Amino acid sequence: MGFAQHPPALANGAIDASITNEPTSTFIQRQGSAIRFAGNDEFYPNQQTAVLLYGEPFIKNRRPVALKFMRAYLRAVRFYNDALADGRLAGPNGPEVVSILTKYSALKDADLYRVITPPAIDPNGVVNVESLTKDWQFFKDTGQLDGKVGPADIVDTSFVAEAVAALGPYVAGSSAK
Repeated sequence: MGFAQHPPALANGAIDASITNEPTSTFIQRQGSAIRFAGNDEFYPNQQTAVLLYGEPFIKNRRPVALKFMRAYLRAVRFYNDALADGRLAGPNGPEVVSILTKYSALKDADLYRVITPPAIDPNGVVNVESLTKDWQFFKDTGQLDGKVGPADIVDTSFVAEAVAALGPYVAGSSAK
């Protein structure tokens, strides 16, 4: 079941519980369909829930553009991180990040962005390969994938390493306006 299906399924009693993400979790709590029992950070700390993917033709045929994109991505992640304070989008860049998210994403409720627990994104682009491997093993063990290709076979940190070398390591507050 996709995250967008969680609110109606909880509201109509089709399911009793779910593991969901933000802003879905806060939305569900606001509609009164469920209460928060525990966050993912409590029962699976540091789980890598998303990664940036490059297609093989992009890497092989347009490597300079791929590197430029990675530098831009990390600058954006650092700007986002400087919007965080006390587990909310309440830091120096918070109002601008909320404005950007409201304008360019499907969620148009700025107040919801202000109360959600925003996701963590490593400002140096570090990927938690151990977490990916743990999840991969689960899906392999339950027969949901054949397991012929694993995270170690496809995770390429060379682009992020070059981007961090060019940008320098993240310093909190360095992108704040």
